[in-house]
Amino acid sequence: MIKAKANYTEKDYGWVKKQISLNHPKSTSRKELEAISKSESKKLGLRPRSEKPPGRDKIIQILKSGTGIDWDYNKSNGGRGNKSEYVARSQDPNVLLEKTVNFIAYEELVARLNTLYRKRETKLKHQDYFEFVKIRNQLLSYPMKVRHYGTVEKGLNKDVMFNSLVSSVMIQLEKIRRIERSQARRDNNFEDIIWNIEKLNDSSIDQIIVDPNNNIKDHVTPRNKIRRLLKIKL
Repeated sequence: MIKAKANYTEKDYGWVKKQISLNHPKSTSRKELEAISKSESKKLGLRPRSEKPPGRDKIIQILKSGTGIDWDYNKSNGGRGNKSEYVARSQDPNVLLEKTVNFIAYEELVARLNTLYRKRETKLKHQDYFEFVKIRNQLLSYPMKVRHYGTVEKGLNKDVMFNSLVSSVMIQLEKIRRIERSQARRDNNFEDIIWNIEKLNDSSIDQIIVDPNNNIKDHVTPRNKIRRLLKIKL
């Protein structure tokens, strides 16, 4: 009796592709993939099977389907310790992001932005304006900082990582633009507040060093303007 092929989903395929890419430029065996799947499934406990990694039969079918497309198959010549392995043809950009030393910080930045994004249909609170400017500036500078200062694992392509980061940041900047449009409709002073917070940020470092008594015009003027617009003490 011929055994029916396992029906895998796009999510199952993506999981296998990611695991193989995680070991790029090294290689991964089928047994290693099965062991990872078993371990992850155990951690997920009683969750539905659809939320867990693919099992043995699906992994075997996926490996056959993707060979020559997303990975190559290096068959062992036999002998103790030798095993047949799968090697990614190229580094998955999403996996590449996860291999940067600053990826956790980037995830936290996106999480902070998502918190603000959920508030976009209501008028932002005072502290939200400062958070908005900080997040926007960090997003704009993040790809270049990683390109110049980020550390990646040996064998990874920093240019590919940079391009992947830019694509991801562009998605986040669209959220920024939606927040701006929504807040501009709700608060006529929104653009003025943001502009003055930017000015305040630009002057703060020099002001602290040169004049701890807050008498520098470039610092005091935007500070006072923000105080009037938001009706708060700074």
